[in-house]
Amino acid sequence: LLSHASDVSALIGTSSFVLKSDTFDLRYVCSCSDGRNLVIILYLDMTQP
Repeated sequence: LLSHASDVSALIGTSSFVLKSDTFDLRYVCSCSDGRNLVIILYLDMTQP
């Protein structure tokens, strides 16, 4: 969805919440600055048991 990490960091700076799962973490980032809702899912710690 976004190719630059800086853009992701900017969206995380606006508003975000993290849902923890048994296998991985889901980070939902919502940005309404431009009138549109962008939802980004980042898969973290997928190698962790």
